[in-house]
Amino acid sequence: MFKPFLDSVATAISIVQAYPGRSFVIAIAFILAGVAEGVGISSLLPILSIATGEGGPATPLEEMVLGTLAWFGLSASLGWLLVLVVIGITLKSMLTLAAMGQVGFAVAQTAADLRHRLLQGLMKARWAFFTQQPIGIFANAISIEANNAASLVGHTARSLALIIQIVIYMGLAILVSWEITAAAFLAGLILFVALNQLVEIARRASRETLVASRELLARMTDGLQGIKPLKAMAAEDRLEPLLANEIEALNRTGRITVIAKEAMVSTQEPILVLFLAIGLYSVATYTAIAFDTVLVMGILFHRTASKFGELQRLYQNIGNSREYHLALEAKIQEAVDAEESTSGRQRPTLTKDIRFENIDFSFGDKKVINQFSIVLPAGKLSTLYGPSGSGKTTIIDLILGFHRPDQGRVLIDGTAIDDIDLKAWRRGIGYVPQELFLFHDTVLNNLTLADPAFSKQEARAALERAGAWKFVSSLAEGLDTLVGERGSMISGGQRQRLAIARALIRHPDLLILDEPTTALDPETEKEICATLSSLARDITVIAISHQPALAAIADNLIRIGGDPDKQLKHEDTTSA
Repeated sequence: MFKPFLDSVATAISIVQAYPGRSFVIAIAFILAGVAEGVGISSLLPILSIATGEGGPATPLEEMVLGTLAWFGLSASLGWLLVLVVIGITLKSMLTLAAMGQVGFAVAQTAADLRHRLLQGLMKARWAFFTQQPIGIFANAISIEANNAASLVGHTARSLALIIQIVIYMGLAILVSWEITAAAFLAGLILFVALNQLVEIARRASRETLVASRELLARMTDGLQGIKPLKAMAAEDRLEPLLANEIEALNRTGRITVIAKEAMVSTQEPILVLFLAIGLYSVATYTAIAFDTVLVMGILFHRTASKFGELQRLYQNIGNSREYHLALEAKIQEAVDAEESTSGRQRPTLTKDIRFENIDFSFGDKKVINQFSIVLPAGKLSTLYGPSGSGKTTIIDLILGFHRPDQGRVLIDGTAIDDIDLKAWRRGIGYVPQELFLFHDTVLNNLTLADPAFSKQEARAALERAGAWKFVSSLAEGLDTLVGERGSMISGGQRQRLAIARALIRHPDLLILDEPTTALDPETEKEICATLSSLARDITVIAISHQPALAAIADNLIRIGGDPDKQLKHEDTTSA
């Protein structure tokens, strides 16, 4: 019981440390709001005394209110007392609104900060980090988990407001009767302890919901990416059964969460009414306290004890949000720990060649490359030619610095890639992957990635070099035409040319293409090959393929095949 509470306190302290200025403003506003509400409630006792006409001895609270009015030279009339109530409650509402506005800003800023930190961690992580887990997990973390984690700030701030109100109510209750103060505190404490199990149930359900939602979105992302072949085979109805376990888990945990929350609300009210009834009966039967004082005592008791109930519901919400906050922080830390090593500082050049010297490379226990050496000359079109699965893409990943060899060296103009500034090296590379990706956006934004540094003129020049301007200029809105989800509104060859143009707009020294003509018709393949031959006059081009057409146009052909042990081997040839 105490550990989750202490964990919640520690989390609250970390939030205050992260946003000290805003936390101070929120705390001051809540304190002033509590004082203003206390002023309004304090005025009820003399109002009831006037209304009932009972002239019993004044309580310390009543004397304080009447003394305050006298200090301002005002009579203790019903009118002025009502004005005091209205002013107190109005100020309380205005200050609470101001405080909650700051809370809303803090929640939004926290969500934004979490998203930025996760994205920054992901962008700096090494390539292997992305290959080891489903991409949908990151989408879920950025969209859903960030919002749920940030709500921790709001729940913590509201808890602070309730604690301030409880302290003020108890202070007012002491001025009326220390007995009512003790009774209200005892009732609230009993409520908090008795219903704590419901908090733990909701906390566990929240943890299970987090896991199930992650798995559901990860599978859903994969399924929607493959919706075309599923529909083509009339197998789209198989997607739902694949998600059935996660959907049922969310259904189950959702029911548990609702039951736990509603059980807490439904249980608190009768317990409070029972305590209140016993207290009022005891005071009315065994004491000579005036009715107006008894009524105010009842109001203060109920308000104070009920705030304990509200605090516990917020404590439950804090526990739920904290699960998301911890999970997201763990994901951020995981990305940070996977940061890519870029210790090299030498400025890269590519005027001579790229060399592999006696490279060994393995994925786990599986050796992919064994004592591999090649030379890829600068200013030429080199084609890595061989069957699928022969290791061609692994060679490209080593050139990009995505993987490091187990033994041997990758040299760029004679400098080991480990000694080169990898960010600078990659800025000089245009890369066209086998699995093309296009955003559901305009042609222009797909080329420039919304980078304002590139103009429409530069986009057109890149399209012309890629042989794509003719079809783009014929589109209804030209560069501003939407290409559809993953480029579904244009043909495969057009998507390929846009991907090449996106690589060329950055004026690379090295253009790398992974299977650029796979799944293209012969005529389109011929046009793409002509484009690559033209580009190789100005920049270094490396293409990997198992298509004869690309082997035929190569200035430097590297034949790669699998040996009996499935290890990469090659044969160098040079085109005439």
